Amino acid sequence: MAEQKRVRFYKASDITSLPILERTCETQEVRLTSKIIAMEIAKSIDDTNGDQGTRGTAATYKEVTGGNLGRLSLVEYEDDGDAVAKQTEHELRQETLLFKGRAMVGDETKNLMVFRVG
Repeated sequence: MAEQKRVRFYKASDITSLPILERTCETQEVRLTSKIIAMEIAKSIDDTNGDQGTRGTAATYKEVTGGNLGRLSLVEYEDDGDAVAKQTEHELRQETLLFKGRAMVGDETKNLMVFRVG
């Protein structure tokens, strides 16, 4: 059976801080019974509320059976050196790097690493 993937779009104006994005992604993992696998800058294609072209973040989730869902740590990094240092720090805490991505938080573009906690 083909794996089920779902993409959720979060408007930048709704995501005003990194903790809000983190909680939003954790909640979606549990609701969708899916793990987050990617995050990127995107523009809305939905014009239901006049939002077409609105900037935000597209998060991709893959359906799973069981597993550790809803416990994420989103960490901003500046450059490759900073990413290596922060990755090492989180891995020492037994957190697993899932992927690197980009997100819109308010009006700012953020480079992020997404870790699984526990």
